[in-house]
Amino acid sequence: EFNLQMLVKKVEAKEEKRLEAEEKGEEYEDSDDGMHEVAKKRGKKKKKLNLTVEQLQERVAVLIQNTMANRATMKKDYTLLDGNFITKDIDPLIADYEKDPAGASDVLRRSLYETVLGLLEKGTSLMGQ
Repeated sequence: EFNLQMLVKKVEAKEEKRLEAEEKGEEYEDSDDGMHEVAKKRGKKKKKLNLTVEQLQERVAVLIQNTMANRATMKKDYTLLDGNFITKDIDPLIADYEKDPAGASDVLRRSLYETVLGLLEKGTSLMGQ
């Protein structure tokens, strides 16, 4: 709420300080720009989720276990294979998906998902070493 009397008093006080500074031969610096009354809203900092490698491996294992019921591809253990063997499986799937992402079949989508989970399993096993 605007209060004229408070503003007049504030201006008078500033003027007195300025005059006192001039009498002393100093330069009066007014750092009051009115912003001290404005409260800035600060954004909430998002907490980082601290996951260990073991927790990631557990989560990937749960996801793989959930795909076992209606798999589109045969379950492969990529943890014992080199990366070039994995790319032989996923590259054709990605090429098929890129041809028509909107019209990709459920089998193709499940195949990609299952293969990516295998890659994640391999990646987390390498992280643990």
